[in-house]
Amino acid sequence: MRVANANVSSVQSFLSSYLGEAEWRRRDLDLLDKKELSLLASLGRVQGGVETLWSMVLTPWNGVMAHDNEADHKAWVNSLRTTRYCPICLSKDAFPYLRLKWRLHVLPICVDHKVVLQNRCWNRDCGYSQPIARFRSDEGLGVCSRCGSPLSHGPAIPPKNCEHLIRFTAAIVDILDKGKLPKYLAWPYKVNEFFAVLRLLVRFFNLYQPKESSWEELLQTHGLPRNPPFDWRKNDAVACILLENSLKLIQNWPTNMMDFVRANQARFNRLCGQYGAPFPKVLKIFRMTRRENGNPTGGYKSRSEMADAVSLDEVGKPSRTISCEERVRHVVKYLVECNVLPSERKVSNITGVGRKRLQGKEILRNIIREGKARLKLKELSDVKNAIEVLHARGLRVTTASVATYLGRSYRYVRKWRRDF
Repeated sequence: MRVANANVSSVQSFLSSYLGEAEWRRRDLDLLDKKELSLLASLGRVQGGVETLWSMVLTPWNGVMAHDNEADHKAWVNSLRTTRYCPICLSKDAFPYLRLKWRLHVLPICVDHKVVLQNRCWNRDCGYSQPIARFRSDEGLGVCSRCGSPLSHGPAIPPKNCEHLIRFTAAIVDILDKGKLPKYLAWPYKVNEFFAVLRLLVRFFNLYQPKESSWEELLQTHGLPRNPPFDWRKNDAVACILLENSLKLIQNWPTNMMDFVRANQARFNRLCGQYGAPFPKVLKIFRMTRRENGNPTGGYKSRSEMADAVSLDEVGKPSRTISCEERVRHVVKYLVECNVLPSERKVSNITGVGRKRLQGKEILRNIIREGKARLKLKELSDVKNAIEVLHARGLRVTTASVATYLGRSYRYVRKWRRDF
């Protein structure tokens, strides 16, 4: 930007003229690779060369934040057309500059001061509803591009009831630079899978969260400004709430998430299907709650796929790290928690223990038999609770209404109809 301004040219025109590529007009400078940065380093005579520019772009975090799904290519980066800022940071700068982390959608609050980032001018006389355009010169980095008001005079609003988000923000430097998640999250998978699940949950809440009047009440509860639009990518106050709800589910994985998926199975599967087959492998464990056409493997195509899905610490890889009896006990317990019938065939596929061995040993047969009994009591209790809730709400109790409330199939509820 400085080199282009010194040559009285826009950044896009400057790059297109000197590097001879028209595609520069559509490129994001913060996402360039090392080959492209080396051209800029030589052109601008940057002290320290390409390594200096490498520390000034978002590209090193691309492998941590992004996922293989092409639809998520830039889902984690704020648009080039708007600028987010922290008023406190700008007030302390002798020469204001934009921080890289202000472009990350997963950071709606300032890392240093824990206040909500702004993307609009605080002066309402200046068309407050319009986001601030991307700055074009050094002189405009600390003032509104429309009215010239100092952005450091804007309100500093700390969010309330967002402890999970604040704690996550405090650890973001280590997460991005070192690729390590804090221990309190107890996340057993890779960092990029963590961010993929986080984005999926934010999409879910953004899609199914109550709209308009409910949003105003929700924002007021968190002490945040109640300004539309209520979209997490355009309103950082909304992003604070959605990320707080998502981080609650990810913590203590997968216990918190398990209850959430049971209550929202149809919506969750629909959202996963909307973004294609390559959604994170870690989410496949929740597909075990879904039975398709009576498939005894719970929708899985192979034994290896099922084994990968249940690779929790307590179950372990389908290996020999724990005894055969313990493997069977853990898998049966897990299947019951997922509302899946622990049949001998299914337990054999996941644990790697042969079906003849399961049928031949009395202790293994008893474990599976007890699991089936627990599942029956659990399912019966769920249906009973659903009927009580529908009665309390004054709604008509039918097989279809109970199935809708539980997020299960019509056939699942129908088999319990004679008991009520």
